[in-house]
Amino acid sequence: MKKLLLLSIVFVLTSLSLSSCSGDNDNEPVTQQEENPLLKKWYFTSLNIGDYQQEYKNYFTCAKDYIEFLPNGIQKGVYITGCYGGTTQTNEHEFTYTVDDNIITTTGNEENLFKIITLTDTKLAMMKLDGSEVIWNFTSIESEVPEGLINFNELEKKWYYSTSTVNEGGFEQEHTNEICGRDYTDFSLESGMVHEVDIYDCVDENTPLAHEYYYTYVITGRKIEFYNNQGQNISHATINELSADKFVVQIEYENYDLLITYTAD
Repeated sequence: MKKLLLLSIVFVLTSLSLSSCSGDNDNEPVTQQEENPLLKKWYFTSLNIGDYQQEYKNYFTCAKDYIEFLPNGIQKGVYITGCYGGTTQTNEHEFTYTVDDNIITTTGNEENLFKIITLTDTKLAMMKLDGSEVIWNFTSIESEVPEGLINFNELEKKWYYSTSTVNEGGFEQEHTNEICGRDYTDFSLESGMVHEVDIYDCVDENTPLAHEYYYTYVITGRKIEFYNNQGQNISHATINELSADKFVVQIEYENYDLLITYTAD
């Protein structure tokens, strides 16, 4: 169910950027005038299906996804695809829209109709007229949108292996460390190297025996590609969360995905 909701969110954002937006105000019909409250940036907040609400999560902390209606009939969609090395990567689209009696018709690869359920200076809720009755909610106040899940400035530290889960919703297994130390992965932003330490035995309680591995890595958006010292791609992963004390990454194998959670202490 959660995966379907997230796919629905991606679908509406794509629909809006490939087309534009929709409307229905409780009072006056929406028109393309300068004072129209529709004409601003709108940050996505949630998706409603009946009584269930799914909060929208921005992945990156450097900026937030938004759509924008301009008075000249142009609608912009700006979606953050990466934040790394002081640079914000975006995927941006511009398309046309028209408004007629609170119904917005968007034109892009195809025509879409949306009806505004709520429209104020700060809130927008709208339904795509395709029979789904799904409502998407926006705010014009960027500070109301929760911070993103990934802050790349936090990557450069030792991350200690905590738990692993095979496939989404699968069995979670807590990682077991030796008494003399803890397994960890250490990223260097400056060198683009990652150092992995896997303790397999102990000489005594203070002296570990460990396998150590060194790789280079390249980050694009949420994706990490790992390479050995011959430059061969050995694995790839997707970052699900990265904060000051938690790092969650999904490593993709041929027949299954492994979700690994690391902690900073």
